[in-house]
Amino acid sequence: MSYLILACSLLLSSSLLAKELKTISSSGSATVSLQSSLALLSVSIKVQGKEAAGVQGKLKSRSQSLVMALKKANVKKLATDRYRIYAESRSNKQNKRRIGFEGTTTVSFQVSAGKAGELLDLALRSGANEIKNISFTASKEAMAKAKLEALSQASANALSKGKHVLKSLGLRFKEVHSITVDQGHSGPRPYSLSLRSAREGSTPIEAQDVEVRAQVTTILSF
Repeated sequence: MSYLILACSLLLSSSLLAKELKTISSSGSATVSLQSSLALLSVSIKVQGKEAAGVQGKLKSRSQSLVMALKKANVKKLATDRYRIYAESRSNKQNKRRIGFEGTTTVSFQVSAGKAGELLDLALRSGANEIKNISFTASKEAMAKAKLEALSQASANALSKGKHVLKSLGLRFKEVHSITVDQGHSGPRPYSLSLRSAREGSTPIEAQDVEVRAQVTTILSF
């Protein structure tokens, strides 16, 4: 009987403590900018022809020329992301007529941010005829350091706002009850450039800063 009374007493105490816990939710965010040091480039070769074999031959020749030039330039993370040959057709109300074949291959690579324009020009001279993507980022170490800084700032921001609200309501902050971390965005920053501008060399590619964002939500008890 005494064990039953003790158990009931503990349950009652826990229930009362849970009911007495009063909390407020407060969110904070932060953005840290850092200088980019790396450029991620992606270019394509697109060829057309009447026969699939002819398109394949042209695509292979130009791809080899492009890859060889990029290897000679010592680019990093060189990879073929796509290779495709497909039939082109023209349709009308009566029928669908094949007019030829189109082949495309996409190559991606990484260079230092300061050499993005130079290597893009090399790729276009060596067979590429389409710019797929240009983006800037930083080293893993720099990104990780910036992420920690963003999290610290976001945490301080969330706590400061929560305390301010409690104080303005005449309530006393007790402790941080729980924390939720949203990783936020910290990927490469895209850069827009037209194929015509790149070929004419009229638009120099300037490296852009990378933004690392973080958001933290805190539950404060009072």
